[in-house]
Formats: sequence, C-alpha cells, structure tokens
Amino acid sequence: MSKKIAQQLNIKEFTFEIKDENGKIIYREDSTGFWSKTQYNENGKEIYFEDSNGFWSKTQYNENGKEIYYENSTGLWFLVKT
Repeated sequence: MSKKIAQQLNIKEFTFEIKDENGKIIYREDSTGFWSKTQYNENGKEIYFEDSNGFWSKTQYNENGKEIYYENSTGLWFLVKT
C-alpha cells in the first residue's frame, strides 16, 4: 500500500489540505488516513471527486454552466435535459 501525501511529507497536524490557485480544496486528508481529491473545471465547478473508500463521482456541465450529466461509483447516474 502506498503512503498518503501527508505521510510522504511527514505531516503531523491534521486536517491536511492542498488548494488550487483559486483557493478550492483539491486534496484533503485526515488523521485516520482518509483522503479525498476533487477536480474542477475552468469555471470552478466540481467535475470529479474521489475518496479513499473507493467512492467517485463525475459531473458534466453545458456551456452555460448548467449540470447536464452526473454519475457515481454506486451506479447512480442521470442525464438532465436542457
């Protein structure tokens, strides 16, 4: 099993977070080793999420920023008519 980011950096204070240039949290890790990571599109909307429990989700948006598609690791998905 590979080390978590905080372990690699020898971080001792939690919750450990990494933020992007816009101040949005892209990685978070707590003292139990649970982690999550998030990706955002150019408009700051979440497009991908994943955590150490194996959960993930993907979201797509149209050119107006409206959510048009969502799916996750539990099998849930939906398509929004625009």
